[in-house]
Amino acid sequence: MPNQSVAAGVGLAGVMAHCGGSPVGALKLLVGAIASAPAAPEPYAALAELWRDRRSELEESLEGDMDDAVMALGSVTGARPEVARGAAPWFGDERFLDAVSAEAPAAMARLPRACGRYEPAFALCDRADAVDRVMWTAVARATTWRVMGDLDQAAAAFEDALRLDCVNWSLHLDLADVRAEQGDFAAAARLAAQGLEHEPHEVLLRAAAAAYRTRLSGSSNDLRDLIALAPGLANTTYRNQLIDYACAGPKLPRRLVAEARRIRKN
Repeated sequence: MPNQSVAAGVGLAGVMAHCGGSPVGALKLLVGAIASAPAAPEPYAALAELWRDRRSELEESLEGDMDDAVMALGSVTGARPEVARGAAPWFGDERFLDAVSAEAPAAMARLPRACGRYEPAFALCDRADAVDRVMWTAVARATTWRVMGDLDQAAAAFEDALRLDCVNWSLHLDLADVRAEQGDFAAAARLAAQGLEHEPHEVLLRAAAAAYRTRLSGSSNDLRDLIALAPGLANTTYRNQLIDYACAGPKLPRRLVAEARRIRKN
């Protein structure tokens, strides 16, 4: 028995396509239904019917809006990550490369990466680079390398991203976190400090900088700063990781370490 929300989405798409005169609206509903339940067969059947019956209208609507077309493709095909769509011939077609932005295939790389299909993710990044070299593609590569556990390649890709967007505080933090994972807390502290030059009030940067300085030098003042900032970190996994790094700093007062660890437990 199909999921009720999926069935409702398919039914509403049919009404929009055949009675409401909005095949593009129907397409968006079906893409949403597939994204919410990729194993359900009903939305795929409805999508095939829509394409058969209203193809000319859909082609006209998607013409010139290749980014939306690519992202729709990503949503629809996400349930089949084993198919190497990044290597499909149409991805290299000049008409495609002239019309699509680099961000679209880079964003689409999230789908195979999330399913553990790394080669298609990299292939999509290569297609994005064929359009233009942008920061988001370097980030997509870096994230894929990081998920794979190759921190050297991840760091190199984040460095590429920073060369393309050197004032982006988030990239400084991403690279700082990778350096911390590699055990290079001097580089991590330096990168977090560089990020603070661009966004001095960002709590994530301030907490990371305090944690990495504490791990590097055993500074009680920096650990106090982290203790003060930690409750404001929404991502508890990241918060706890920063606390673990900091509490491993040299010659820290046991009382301060215990206070930081209480935050971690809570």
